[in-house]
Amino acid sequence: MFYNKIIMTLFNDLKHAGEFNTDCPNIFTTQTGIPGQSDVLQLQIQVISNKINKVKFKAQGGITTLATAEYLARLITGMNFDQLSKINSKNIVNALQLPMQRINAALLAITALKNIIREIDYDR
Repeated sequence: MFYNKIIMTLFNDLKHAGEFNTDCPNIFTTQTGIPGQSDVLQLQIQVISNKINKVKFKAQGGITTLATAEYLARLITGMNFDQLSKINSKNIVNALQLPMQRINAALLAITALKNIIREIDYDR
């Protein structure tokens, strides 16, 4: 399958791949997908002063899943909580010019983001 330049640029420069040390403060973590059956995304954010300070992710899946996770990490870094709720899968699909057969990567990322938002709201 051909991947566009946006997806390949993100995939080849995964700055947010990995996970936080267990001793890092103010970390929220979620995982979406079914291990062994589908793509999986673990999303971690560090919150400082009601803003997303840092983002890390681990993903199991193809190029599009990894590129989408990287895009989301870059997008939400520095955002406050109110801004997070304005992001949707259509934003990601359009920004990355994802083909229809790859929109599951955007849906996975948005599910992870919504889970993180719920966790933050629960913790506040």
